[in-house]
Amino acid sequence: MNGYIKLFRQLKEWEWYANSNVKALFLHCLLSANFKSKKWEGKVIERGQFVTSLSHLADDLGLSVQNIRTCIQKLEKTGELTKVATSTYTVITVCKFDSYQCFEDDDKQGANKVLTINQQTTNNQSTINQQQLKKDKKDKNDNKEKNKDKSLVPLFIEIAEYYKSTTGQNILIGKTDSLIIRSDKFKKISERLKNGATVEDCKAVIKLKNEEWKNDKKMSKNINIPTLFRASNFEKYLDAVNNSSSPIITKENNFPYPIPTFDNKQERQDYFLARYSRYKESGMLDEYKANTEYRQRAIYEQDAERLCFELELEIPNLLNIEFNYKKI
Repeated sequence: MNGYIKLFRQLKEWEWYANSNVKALFLHCLLSANFKSKKWEGKVIERGQFVTSLSHLADDLGLSVQNIRTCIQKLEKTGELTKVATSTYTVITVCKFDSYQCFEDDDKQGANKVLTINQQTTNNQSTINQQQLKKDKKDKNDNKEKNKDKSLVPLFIEIAEYYKSTTGQNILIGKTDSLIIRSDKFKKISERLKNGATVEDCKAVIKLKNEEWKNDKKMSKNINIPTLFRASNFEKYLDAVNNSSSPIITKENNFPYPIPTFDNKQERQDYFLARYSRYKESGMLDEYKANTEYRQRAIYEQDAERLCFELELEIPNLLNIEFNYKKI
């Protein structure tokens, strides 16, 4: 990647400047973001955006995936970054990229900055009609928001199908993108995705509250999208998932096989990671998912136990595979 970026001395007064991890990630995002729009796998990645993943960012910066996730959450809360995550990649947006990287014509003082996202400033000789510029920018932002909603439809469908298989409730109304986008359920779930939640985060919250409430007549009424995906509730439920010392599966008899005794959480993770590896070797798993989504969960997100549990429910024949484990 050629060229350079602008870096203002005011950065030293930035609230995250003393946090080395957050600062490193933000500078990395400035260096990685597109200077102009580009196409990637049929999608337009706008100026100020780039395609990556948590694991790639962790490798590039020498940090853990959890460190990267924490840094992104901090930068999202203070308005520096947004992200849209799928099961295979993440699009990071530097929110004020034009403010950071808008280059002025030094030979012509008083020239207005061009704020449009897709066009780099190359000629400041003509007079800019500010009213028209504002209208064009508003129209572009409206179109960008519509395109962003459309890009979230496949993620919503994946979550809706998981919600139906878990709770028995169908929330997928309408078959066209436009009908789906207009639904209240889409608006609730897409808000969480736009705020940085992943598909797996949404599934984890659905699974957690369904397991807790499904047998409680009073609380089972709260197993619905408005309750689960209300901003304050969702954040609280997700914290419960992330901060739990063990996966959602807590009873050993949920597994149809004996579980060894472990001295610590890492030993338990190693056991289920080995079991998942055996399942992968069997050839019964979807090869694409095994190399993307499943690999991400089992290795980088340390979620091998819950992954094995879900795969065993989906593919019962996995339980017929011989598995011998020796603790190291």
